[in-house]
Amino acid sequence: MSRLPGDIMVDILARLPVKSILRFKCVCKSWCQLFDDIKFCKRHYDAQKKSNNPIKILACKGNVLYSIDAYNSILSGAVEIGDYPFYNKNKYDKKYESALGIVGSCNGLVCIRPTLDLFCFWNPSTKQHKIVHKVQLLDENQTPLSWCMYGFGYDLKTQDYKLVRFESFYDITRATQTKVYSLASNSWSTALHNIPYTIPCRAEQRPLYFNGALHWLTDDSKVLLSFDLGDETIREVPGPLFNNNSYRKYVDVLGGCLCITCIIPRDRGDVWVMKEYGVTESWSKVFTIPQRAINFAHFRPMEYVRNREQILLSVRLKNTNISNVLVCYNPKRKRAEILKIHESTDPEWLFAYTYEESLFSARHKQNSGGILHFLEDDRVEQEEASHDHKRRKVAS
Repeated sequence: MSRLPGDIMVDILARLPVKSILRFKCVCKSWCQLFDDIKFCKRHYDAQKKSNNPIKILACKGNVLYSIDAYNSILSGAVEIGDYPFYNKNKYDKKYESALGIVGSCNGLVCIRPTLDLFCFWNPSTKQHKIVHKVQLLDENQTPLSWCMYGFGYDLKTQDYKLVRFESFYDITRATQTKVYSLASNSWSTALHNIPYTIPCRAEQRPLYFNGALHWLTDDSKVLLSFDLGDETIREVPGPLFNNNSYRKYVDVLGGCLCITCIIPRDRGDVWVMKEYGVTESWSKVFTIPQRAINFAHFRPMEYVRNREQILLSVRLKNTNISNVLVCYNPKRKRAEILKIHESTDPEWLFAYTYEESLFSARHKQNSGGILHFLEDDRVEQEEASHDHKRRKVAS
């Protein structure tokens, strides 16, 4: 029986879900090397993004994480993730109290914050994780009054995952300082970078990763900033023109584009999308949610559903505690539907973020070569099989 050529086998394997590939790692050494090859991981990641897979949602209640699949506007059962790093179900048993936080996610990796001074890179699909060493300050006893925010993303130039610490001071004469942790070097940068902007104090204004950079709005919401993870420099990004800069604004990503949600209190929420990154004229208001459609304090667009005719949202309701609900909104009909998990009567979550399944390693920078080894081993096996066939033919 003839065998499939090696390149066709690679193409087939790249289309399989992560769960199947993890089982196949034990087939042989060359398969294990193949699945750890950065080029194969990228090929697999791209194939999964093109397929009609459900939207993966990471949601939290108390200190318990759940994985939810969203098929258009239908949520599948919430699967409890009981093996995430530093999981302690008994530590925070109250529904709306949790020390667990999500710094950000990209390429299937999630940066979680189990406690205020502990960070961890984690791949929910492969269960791999990497603890980030605590940043060393010059003199912790003499640290002036300050506040920090953190951002997580991927350096497109060096193919490295980075965690960035931004620190602003109550002393306004001091510039905001940044330090960068690199997964490849497993260390924090020794140099401090100063930037001439004060970081926001609000928890909702976390830096968001897009296109190789972290993005956020200044505390007065007037300037959209980006921190390039490649050259580690800060830049101003042209934003849409608003009639009133006092409106509350949030940065997010929708449909593969950078977007800004503008909340006009007691009236509506507008979502603006930058259709061509870096081009001011490409900003366009794509939809508006009237306050009467759903009584929100604020909301975050998560993803388009139903052929981009509706939008999946994470909504903080007014006059409630700090919980959020998942909502499917139809802009044409101006109708909002709060989504529940099957027969669950409680639709509220402490937070909910989308993530993607991938094979990328959370422990170290991956190398290439696995595909070449796999194809070379396959070529050798093909030649040996051909020689055996010829020998048997001669012998007969």
